[in-house]
Amino acid sequence: MLNLALQQRHGGVIIRHARDPRHFQPAAALQGLRQTEAPTDQPHPVSTRELSLAVNRERLHALVDATARRAASPAPLDPALARLAALPALGPLPRALLAADPAARDGVSVIILSLRGAELLERLLGRFRATNSHQPVELIIIDHGDPHDPDDPTAAVIARHRDALDLWHLPRGRNHSFSDSCNLGASLARYPYLLFLNNDILYTADALPPALAQLRDPRHGIVGIRLDDDPASLPPDQITGQTPGIQHLGIHFPWSAERGYHHPRQIRLPSVQDYLAQSPPAVSEQPAVTGAFLLCRKADFECLGGFSAEYDYGLEDIDLCLRMRQQLGKTSRCLTSIGLQHAESTTRRRDPHATRARIARNHQHFKQRWAARTQALASQPAPQPRARPTASLNILFVLPVPLDSNSGYHVKYHAAQLRAQGADCRVAVPDGNQAPGTDALPSCTHSQALARVPAAQFRNGRGPDILHAWTPRECVRRVVEPLRRVTGARLLVHLEDNEEYLTAIALGRPYAELARLPLAELDRCIPSDRYHPSRGQWLLDRADGLTLIASPLARFNRRRLPTQRLPAPVDETLFSPRPLNHSLRQAQSPPPCTACSPTPATSTGPTTRRSSSSITLSSGSTSTACPRYCCAPASTAPAPPPMPATPPGAVRELGWVPRAQVPDILAAADILIQPGDPGPFNNQRLPSKLPEYFAIGRPVIMARGHPDLNPRHGEQAWLLDTTAAVQLAEAVRTLWHDRPLAERLAQGARGYYEQHLRAEPSALFHFMTQHIQHRDQSRECRDGRYCPAAGE
Repeated sequence: MLNLALQQRHGGVIIRHARDPRHFQPAAALQGLRQTEAPTDQPHPVSTRELSLAVNRERLHALVDATARRAASPAPLDPALARLAALPALGPLPRALLAADPAARDGVSVIILSLRGAELLERLLGRFRATNSHQPVELIIIDHGDPHDPDDPTAAVIARHRDALDLWHLPRGRNHSFSDSCNLGASLARYPYLLFLNNDILYTADALPPALAQLRDPRHGIVGIRLDDDPASLPPDQITGQTPGIQHLGIHFPWSAERGYHHPRQIRLPSVQDYLAQSPPAVSEQPAVTGAFLLCRKADFECLGGFSAEYDYGLEDIDLCLRMRQQLGKTSRCLTSIGLQHAESTTRRRDPHATRARIARNHQHFKQRWAARTQALASQPAPQPRARPTASLNILFVLPVPLDSNSGYHVKYHAAQLRAQGADCRVAVPDGNQAPGTDALPSCTHSQALARVPAAQFRNGRGPDILHAWTPRECVRRVVEPLRRVTGARLLVHLEDNEEYLTAIALGRPYAELARLPLAELDRCIPSDRYHPSRGQWLLDRADGLTLIASPLARFNRRRLPTQRLPAPVDETLFSPRPLNHSLRQAQSPPPCTACSPTPATSTGPTTRRSSSSITLSSGSTSTACPRYCCAPASTAPAPPPMPATPPGAVRELGWVPRAQVPDILAAADILIQPGDPGPFNNQRLPSKLPEYFAIGRPVIMARGHPDLNPRHGEQAWLLDTTAAVQLAEAVRTLWHDRPLAERLAQGARGYYEQHLRAEPSALFHFMTQHIQHRDQSRECRDGRYCPAAGE
């Protein structure tokens, strides 16, 4: 464990650290400043050789006056660290003691090793400056050369780029192993993502944005990239008349008679041009990728203990990928539609004789550990990248609400997953509610879809192959039925609520009474945003399949159509574990116990507005006061009677807020509450907030009986028989006084999400292609009660 103990002594700083870099904790280091007893462990050799006061004394004296005149650091540091933060003699250590700004949660620390490679470094940094669009990024350059070598201009190259790039130069004085220096760089990195990058890479593509997009899926742990030949590094006879080849599309494990096991080899192809002509997919899953470009989360890297020290410049990267899958269950991905150029093994070509012995030792270690695993991988079908299918599946989603709504967020998620499988998606929203579309999901209005204007057309010029009616409500039915007749498209209908109950509530009459009314009277009284007892059921009966947000809604499936459950998806780029949002607490200055709710605590009915971003902050009364913050989505439904003796200001209506701000509000809470008791409405729905609550990793208080949700009481959620105000207050008091219980519930909530609530990205595409696209459509409804109205 890389423990940094800092203690002021004689006006200087003693920096001590133990070897293992896996769990560097800045908080522990800062705490050391307040200790009075000096550490008793011996300083690490790196500390003495490179970072000690003795080595840097002259530079410290020369710089102390200049640093005193510099602007004060905005970070709330102790004075000693504030003075040291600007000293280049200490390299990146002070930065490692600083917590990254919340705005930098997507920051990347790029770790580059260099050994007398100034020319390569100059080329890499120049192209990186010109190409990279992602920010923030820091580049940690670990220099294995002799800092006193007058023929090595590495320091001068770094100095030339320092003004334009966030560069940190760490000279080590000799050639350390790849794993040792990369692990050191990772321990000093201040951002949550690590990119290990060879200095012989020519940065020809803006690779970080698509690579980071892959890691937003928590199932993926490592991202590599296609590596192409650098034309300038090819032998002269290969430059003329031959296009560069591909060095790396992932790793496979062919049999090696020489080494006696299935050894790792890069997947290579002879021509970049021929490969790109096949329209390759954007990404492919591989058992491993090369470390020439390897992106991962810092937390995962530390959990695995970094690169293994058993290897010496070879197979460390493959070993890390296999451990990532074995120990953390996370996959490796390779970007294949874009690539970087690579002057392969430029540095190691300098000593080919020593290389042979080094390679043999590396394979001996790797074979001993992984031979059985590589044999199993070799027996599986080779994960060669395959070309993306042409956009032969056109899908039109038809919404009853704007795109900026719960239903709209779900459609955006599913459309993104379908597009990744090669489908082309469009969405139609009610007239007057169109928001600007995106390249990924173009939008049009219902009228435009019916008129088949260019905004509603697909890239291949055809109409929709599948119409996905998002609920069977009247405004949706009036779009999909005419389009289906004209285009011959298959029809899917999505159910997310007890539509009969909502219609009865909207009209104030029992549903059984409405269902007996004549068709003409129903046509007059059913609003366009509600389910029609006759026409709606006919739409469901004539569909090719149904998708359900909750399994009890299968009762609408009278014809036993193919069904697919689509639980409420979670955007994990927004809803994931976060530290407490102290800044919001201070800005709101709430009373001691704060709570936020989609329905009032005494309500068992639906909200009157389907906004997922209306938030109420409320605090407990003096009888239940505790320094706790609790959040639940707010409602515009009729409010219950106010609680007695509610202190002024105890309830804060934040109103509607942009969806992107909701996670920051939830992060201000210690406890998240989903009110609403079992009943005809709640028993047939899945509140969209609940999966998000579990994903964010806070204790969740909810009523028993939600369909398809069975968290264990006291381990994964705190379950109540009723969410009336008194019971909610008692539950909050219980969690406040039992801190270990609250911590266990927080961990259990995230675990429950990962095991039971995380959506399967390819489920809808598989359902559409396997059960819907080619389904026999020669089905007629035999229910003689319904007859389409004239003109339909």
